[in-house]
Amino acid sequence: MMRSILLIVFITLVVVPHQAQTLTPTQTPEGTPPFFTTATPTPLPFTATPTRRPTATITPTPRPDVPDFIFDWQDAVLFPTGIYFKLVIDRPLTQIQDITLTLSVDGETEPRVIPFEILRGAVVFDAPFTEIQYIWNAPPNDPPPFQAVIRYTWTVVTSQQEIANIPGVLAFRDSRYNWVESRHNWLNLLLPENTINPEQVHDALQPIYTLLQSNTGRSLQFSLLLTNESYPINPCNGDLTYPGGSVPCRGDVIEGMIAELGYSPFHASQMETERVIAELTSYLVTMFYDGVNLPAWFINGLTYFYAPTDKRGLVELLKEAARTGRLYTLNEMQTPDETNRILWDAQSYSMVVYIARLAGVDAVFELARGGDFATRYQEVTGLPFEGLLPSWENYIFRQVAMDDANLSLYAGATDLPTATNTVTPFPPTATDIPTNTPTNTPTPTVTGVLSATPLPSLTPTLTPRPGTPTITPLPAGFVFPTYTPEPSPTPLPTQADAGSNSNVVLALAVAIISLAIVIVGYIRFIRDA
Repeated sequence: MMRSILLIVFITLVVVPHQAQTLTPTQTPEGTPPFFTTATPTPLPFTATPTRRPTATITPTPRPDVPDFIFDWQDAVLFPTGIYFKLVIDRPLTQIQDITLTLSVDGETEPRVIPFEILRGAVVFDAPFTEIQYIWNAPPNDPPPFQAVIRYTWTVVTSQQEIANIPGVLAFRDSRYNWVESRHNWLNLLLPENTINPEQVHDALQPIYTLLQSNTGRSLQFSLLLTNESYPINPCNGDLTYPGGSVPCRGDVIEGMIAELGYSPFHASQMETERVIAELTSYLVTMFYDGVNLPAWFINGLTYFYAPTDKRGLVELLKEAARTGRLYTLNEMQTPDETNRILWDAQSYSMVVYIARLAGVDAVFELARGGDFATRYQEVTGLPFEGLLPSWENYIFRQVAMDDANLSLYAGATDLPTATNTVTPFPPTATDIPTNTPTNTPTPTVTGVLSATPLPSLTPTLTPRPGTPTITPLPAGFVFPTYTPEPSPTPLPTQADAGSNSNVVLALAVAIISLAIVIVGYIRFIRDA
């Protein structure tokens, strides 16, 4: 018993004060009694749960349900020549009773059947399996429709009465680009996709077509295939290859397709909407007046006359040609000048506009009905045909010629602007050119003798310089003073130290009280004993 009491006293007096001195306020959590610490649980390492990436669902390409003895089949479009077919049968040729290839072409009522007699000549292996490589050549005189969809079926019958039907489908067309068809009441266009706007072309040509129809009394239908060097309808440029060989490209097949469509090729210089509209305008005028006996320059000028475009730039070209003597005579205007076509076009158009200035727009359309042109010109205008060119040459230098070049036949009224009185004669009146006339320019002379102006004299001045510094000797017995640093102030106790002292005092008080309790208990124990 005595030993237990002494052990308690030792722990109280030694261990407890020592722990109180080592604790600091930062080690005591807020709201926790002294000498007790709150254990912070150590978090377990985070274990990431792997997220499974979505698995792509593979959708196999549907394959016909065919018997196992059909090993393989292939096809390849060799446009426009034909189609390459391949069929591999896991039977020797001696066990095959019949093979047929049936082509069902969209737009055709009857299928095209290739019998076994023809296919037998395309056998490349006959044992232990049979392989057929057959090229169906499209006949030029009976080609499939343009850009047709062809569905085919292989039918195989073996000597064991095994029957297999192998279907397939392909598009018999040019793989470079797709051709689209735009159909309207009087204009059908077949053109490369994503090049020009066929609706815009039709809308721009509609008023021109209506006016031509009214002036000629004709109703024409047009089906045109728009093509050029960048978009040729004929894709042939060398042989066409397939697995294991090649065949010549047959341009006559595509020509047969286009002929069956009923389209006439139309060469567009550029696949641009505005350019195509201008070229089709010329084409429409030429077709509506086809067969009418008219001078070449008048038909050409009539084309520009119908075109709803600003042509004032042509007048400036004509003025320059007139000043340099390059305008055409009436005889020269009978044949287009391909060496300077723009000038010939400009003169033909301006001469037609001048006739409209003389006799009105309707007079031009009346002249276009045909007949002897010189006679009809005099009947319509009341002027001799021989005077057309001289009077026109004066006309192009007038302001009204520039105004007439902007004439539009589709803006309501067709009256030409009223002529102004500002007439520019032809040839223009010469303007005097200033000449270089020498004039006497007086030369300045020196009168008398000029005396030199004396320069100012420079008088030097002395600038005092600072004296040279000297070293003054120290007196005998001089001693430099010794610096004694002041003592540093004693730092005040910090809040942490104050807290530590209070903890020590508290621990000692507890120890003394505990000792007193032990002594009192011990005395009572002795007395009771």
